[in-house]
Amino acid sequence: MKRIEFHDREPETKEIRDILDSEHVIESMFTLITGEIMTRLKIVRELGDEITIGAKHFDVHHEKLISALKMFAINDAVGVDEIDEISKRYLVKENILFVDLLTNMIKPQSQLDLLVIRDVVGAA
Repeated sequence: MKRIEFHDREPETKEIRDILDSEHVIESMFTLITGEIMTRLKIVRELGDEITIGAKHFDVHHEKLISALKMFAINDAVGVDEIDEISKRYLVKENILFVDLLTNMIKPQSQLDLLVIRDVVGAA
């Protein structure tokens, strides 16, 4: 697709186009992240999954993942001890959450991830 070039004589049009392009990118990223998280949860619900901690294998439970994610419905971050260890490690391994070691808090990977999590758990 040919990109339209804007010149100095149309600054308002270029600014509007940039805003619309940014909104499109954000919407696309939101859709992508939503699909990734929902697919991960569906796989765990239907097929199960496990995580290895040390030399031991532990089952990952869909209900516990949903409970962990629901904590972010009203919080931007939660304490590291508020989520069960298996769910916490699984969600971190899947790059849905991350542990901030400086504050001992668990947070979504980004603000966009936080919005997606809130959308997904609202539908769960």
